Amino acid sequence: MFGGLQQKDTILVFSVVGFGSVALVALGELSNVEPGSPLFKFYLNLVFGGLTVFYAVFIHFGTLSYTRKVDQRKNSKLLKKLVGEKSSFGFILAILAGVLVFWIYNFSQLMDAYGLEFF
Repeated sequence: MFGGLQQKDTILVFSVVGFGSVALVALGELSNVEPGSPLFKFYLNLVFGGLTVFYAVFIHFGTLSYTRKVDQRKNSKLLKKLVGEKSSFGFILAILAGVLVFWIYNFSQLMDAYGLEFF
């Protein structure tokens, strides 16, 4: 199924599966909590984070043939740095890391709303 993909592209596919699973579980739990509660906001942020990762990787794979063509041309180093395959992959990894940090922040906000502390 993933035979033609490079290892870094396979990592992106698995990240979409992981982030998407969390988002789908959160979407299923939204109907079981009271709207406006801290738990509802937490689940809603999980859903939007998962969708952000999904669409970012979707756009990356949609433009992958173009970014590879840009990398193969030898005329502009600036164009390669702006829209090349490496910059696109780095941008997607930054989005993944940002969503993960956003989810951790939301979890801490949920804990704070319910008065839970680790220490």
